[in-house]
Parts: sequence; C-alpha cells; structure tokens
Amino acid sequence: MDISQQQVLIAAWPGNGRFTIDQPINQNMVIGSEICARDPDAYSRKAFSQWSAGIERLRSLDLDVLVLEAEYGASDAAFKRDNFACIGGKIVLAKHPSSTRREEIEDIRRIIRSDYIVELQGKDSYLEGGDVLAKTNGVIPIGWGPRTTYAAVEELRRLFPNERFLPLTIKGPHFHGDETVLAGAKCIHADTAACFLPYGDLVVRRAALAYRSWKAAERLATRGGRNIYRLSAKEAKDLASNINAVTNGDLLAVPLNSDPGKESQLRDWLLKLGYNVHELECGNFVYSDGGWHCLVNKVGHEMLTPEAQAMLVAQRSEWQTARQSGPNYAVA
Repeated sequence: MDISQQQVLIAAWPGNGRFTIDQPINQNMVIGSEICARDPDAYSRKAFSQWSAGIERLRSLDLDVLVLEAEYGASDAAFKRDNFACIGGKIVLAKHPSSTRREEIEDIRRIIRSDYIVELQGKDSYLEGGDVLAKTNGVIPIGWGPRTTYAAVEELRRLFPNERFLPLTIKGPHFHGDETVLAGAKCIHADTAACFLPYGDLVVRRAALAYRSWKAAERLATRGGRNIYRLSAKEAKDLASNINAVTNGDLLAVPLNSDPGKESQLRDWLLKLGYNVHELECGNFVYSDGGWHCLVNKVGHEMLTPEAQAMLVAQRSEWQTARQSGPNYAVA
C-alpha cells in the first residue's frame, strides 16, 4: 500500500463542543461510561484536549487537515473513519439507519465532488468505513459483523469489479439493520481487530476475528514477505491495533503500553520495521471503542469541492498564523 502525499486528512468535532458516551457498547467502555456519568463536562474537555493534540501533531508533520464542525452535535461525529471509505479512487459513503449517522454522511457529501461519490443501494447493504482496511498486496480486506453486512461486501464487488476484496468475519453479534446495543461484540469495526501497515506488515487481534479470517489476514501479509504482530489481551483492550498510517512512514497510535515504566514490544517492533511512531493519549475515545484510525479519514485533494478547498486553505492559514504567534496556541 502506497500512501500518496497528495491527500487531505478529514477530522471533525461535535458542533455542541461535547464528546460523551451515551450507552455502553462493549466491555472496553465500562470504565469510561462511569467517568462520563460522574462529570460529563470534564470528560468532554479531556477528550477535546486529546483530539486537539492529534490534529496539532498531524499539522506539524506538514499534512493538510480539514476539520469539519458537525452542527447537529452528535458525539459520534468525531469518528470520521465511519462515514466513508476510499475504494478504487472513489469515495464510498457509509450506509447506516441511525439518523445522526446519516447527518454525518451528509457532511461528507457536501465536501466531496459528486463525480467521486459512490452509494450503496442494496436494501441490506450497510457499511461503515472502519471496516475497510488498507489495500495490501492488491487486496482490500473488509470486515463484516456488527456494523457492516456481507450484502455490502457483495455489492462492493459488483461496483468495483477490478478490485479484489477479502471478507473478514468479526466475532460476536452481526448487524441486520436495527439499532440494538451490540452487547458481546468482540469489537465494533475491523480496524480495532487488525491493521495492515503501509509496507504490508500486519498487527492483528486474533480473538476478535473468526479463525478462518485471521488465518486469511495473516496469509495476505506473509504473501508479501512481511511481518505479523499478534496482540496480547492487554494490547487488544487498549486498541493497539487502531493505528493510522498518515504517511508511508508515520504512524499515529494510541499509547502502545499504558503500564508505567514498562517497555512496549509493539512499539519496538514497529521501530525496527522503520516506522516513525507518534503515540498520543486517546483514552476517552478508546472507552468508546475508537482510536486514532477511527478519528481521521483520508481523501485526495482532487476529490474536494471548491468550497471544501477554500475551507482547507483558510484553516491552514489560520493554523500557520497561530503557530507563528507563540507556543501557547490551539487551532481546531
């Protein structure tokens, strides 16, 4: 997988300025839910601080970041990976029955030129971008389970006949178009179960995928002569697989070992492979079963509408001006 330098990273923050947890999704959210219930404002402020630090780090790497404001204020709005996937040079919009999620998708529609947009039409075709993993060795791995249906995988095969897809089955309850709480799901999206890195290396959480699926993912990595890192239970709980390859060599990741004073085997493994690892606190999002891969998505510059291009230029200028004014600045 080669990441073009001509890309724009898409991020967002809820328009009401708050990030909260509405209800538990899985066991990883329990602690965060309790903290959020005790002091939602403090929880939201900490989440914004973590998110802002990530945006700042991306811009300091000389990357273009377009920040959207979700005017409807849904807490889910921060997770832009969910809203679309880039496949075959097109933007495939997510499909989900939730009204707030549909509003998020409309935000994406407003910034992407219509000739780049593809929409799923099948009655049972539901898709979220977090299930579409990086193209590796000519194959696009795509998870199906809690948020994406197998019908969506089949429709993508029809829409993109020149692409090869590898369906990966996520363990736990599978989504059938309702909005029930997904209690018991091992993970919500494939990007918290596996990550294919730019050179084809694989970080995998075996317990979150069906046996044949993690075996197939590992075969895809070894086919290209690359390396595999199998997460421990502790690393999996901390969403260590939720890594965002923002350039071919730069990885934005959650802290890869949350135990003070202990070294991270995963960090050492990534460094030995030649990656630059940028670890930034993301705990308030991990409680929502999301990490840095979930928070930032990618599009090509040429895909943006003229209005979105103008927004990007204005935000870049504002950030550069703030940066020149001194060290104590924060521009979303």
